[in-house]
Amino acid sequence: MNENQPSEYGQISWSTHENKILVVHRLSVHPDSQGKGIARIFMNFIKTFAQKEKYLFIRLDAYSENIAALKLYERMGYQRLGQIFIPFKDSTFYCFNKIIQK
Repeated sequence: MNENQPSEYGQISWSTHENKILVVHRLSVHPDSQGKGIARIFMNFIKTFAQKEKYLFIRLDAYSENIAALKLYERMGYQRLGQIFIPFKDSTFYCFNKIIQK
């Protein structure tokens, strides 16, 4: 996670263009450990970090066929704002945004 937004994010109509945005680039959990709440723990850590560091938003994207991740992000209050296609991965990803502070 850092402040570097992929160039493909320029295709999305984000709710804001503030500068204080934390970007989660990838989150993965080993298959043997999936379904145990580990991803939720990490996402809660990221939110706490973002609040402490005064970030205004968290942005991320998730593979369109990763149903578990999509459901997790939506349950955790992330808003799906659009999709991007990444040619070198030949895949569609959904982009999410979450307001942390106003």
